Amino acid sequence: MPGSAWPCHILLVYPAIPPDTYWSFKYALRLIRRKSAMPPLGLVTVAAMLPEEIDLRLVDLNFETLDDGDLDWADMVFVSAMRIQQSGVAAIIAAARRRSVPVVVGGALATATPEDLAGADYLLQGEVEASIDLAADVQLLEGMHRAGFNEVFIGIETPSTRALAETGKHHNLKADPADAIAVIQRAGLEVMGGFIVGFDSDGTDIFARQVRFIQQAGIPQAMVGLLTALPGTRLFERLRTEGRILQAASGNNTHSFTTNFRPRMGADNLRRGYRRVLATLYGGNLANFMSSPVRCSSTSGPRPTWTGSMTSFASY
Repeated sequence: MPGSAWPCHILLVYPAIPPDTYWSFKYALRLIRRKSAMPPLGLVTVAAMLPEEIDLRLVDLNFETLDDGDLDWADMVFVSAMRIQQSGVAAIIAAARRRSVPVVVGGALATATPEDLAGADYLLQGEVEASIDLAADVQLLEGMHRAGFNEVFIGIETPSTRALAETGKHHNLKADPADAIAVIQRAGLEVMGGFIVGFDSDGTDIFARQVRFIQQAGIPQAMVGLLTALPGTRLFERLRTEGRILQAASGNNTHSFTTNFRPRMGADNLRRGYRRVLATLYGGNLANFMSSPVRCSSTSGPRPTWTGSMTSFASY
C-alpha cells in the first residue's frame, strides 16, 4: 500500500479460552452443537473500523489453529483477550516475534495487567465498558435489539449494597438491580449475570442471598465466582498492604475453589458456601436451574428477528 501508514495485511487472533473455566462453556457447547460460545466481538468491531483497503484475516483459536502461513502473510497481528487467556496471548506473541511480526494487544488484559505483556509491540489500554446503566439507555437497547443482539453479560456482583460500596461499584447502586434487569429483559435481551462472593463485608448469609437474587431475577446463566485480587486494582493494593495476598491471580475464579488472598470470613467458610451456591443453582436434577429461564421468559420482551448467528454483548 504505497504512501500509506497502514500495513497491508492485519491478522486478527482470538486466543483460546482454557477449557476448565466458566468462559469455555466446555460441556454446554456439546448440547447446542457449537464449537465456541461467543464470537470475538472486540476484534470484529476493530476490523469494521479499519480502512477498507486493508486485507484482514480472523483466526479464532477456540476452534481453529494458527498456522505459520497466517503469520507469514501478516504485516501485523491484533490480539484481544481477557486475563483468563493470558497464556494463550503469550504463545501468540512468541510465535509472531519468531517471524518479526509486530503485535498489538488490547482488551481487558492489556488494561488490567500490561506488565504481563512485555513482548507486545503496542498496547491498547483504557477499555471502555458499559454497566447495568444499560437499562437507562432506551435508544441503545432498541438498537441492540434491531441489530440482532439477544443477550448481555452484566457484572451485577452482589445484592449487598455494603459490598458494592466497598468495591467502589457505585453505578450498581444508582437503581435497584432487579428492576434494571427486568427492563433489559423486556427489551428482548437475556441477562447473563456475573456474581462474586468473598467480599470483606460478606457474612455467611451472602450465599443464600445470592441464590435468592439470581432465581428471583430470572437469570438462567449465572457466573458465580470467588473474589480475586487482580494486580493494579485498589483491592490488590489494600490486601497487599494488609499482608493478605497469598499468590498471583490466575484469572480463573470459578473452578479452582481457592482465592489468592486470605478472606475475612475464613477460607473454609467461603469454600463451603460457594459450593452450596453452585449446588443449589446447578446441582441435582437441575430443577432450580430450569426455573430461571421460566421466570426470564415471563418477563422478557420479543426476541430479535434478525436471522444471523447468536450475538452477545459484554457489559461490566
